Amino acid sequence: MNKPVINVPLFQHTAKRAVEILLLVSAILLSNFALAGGGLDEATQQANTIKTWAYGFLGVGVFLYMIYNVIMALLNKQPWSDVLMAMVYVTIAGAVIVLTTWAWGVWGS
Repeated sequence: MNKPVINVPLFQHTAKRAVEILLLVSAILLSNFALAGGGLDEATQQANTIKTWAYGFLGVGVFLYMIYNVIMALLNKQPWSDVLMAMVYVTIAGAVIVLTTWAWGVWGS
């Protein structure tokens, strides 16, 4: 009785290796631009700018989501329990941002 042999195509290994090499080469080439761009202070300032923008984006998104749920409940298109669950989701989204900031403060720097 001959057992079937499972052959893994050579392409899968080659593609994975090519992606690894591409990531390595791009990290080496782009690190010069990061170092020439002002160093750690510039990167910290950019990260703070992105964080401020993300807070604003999240705040507007959460506000619109809650308004949508309340209007749908007022029009009897969904029960008020869905509005309460939307409040839970909003709380979770806010908690993720706060916990991420806290964790970054403890372990990140």
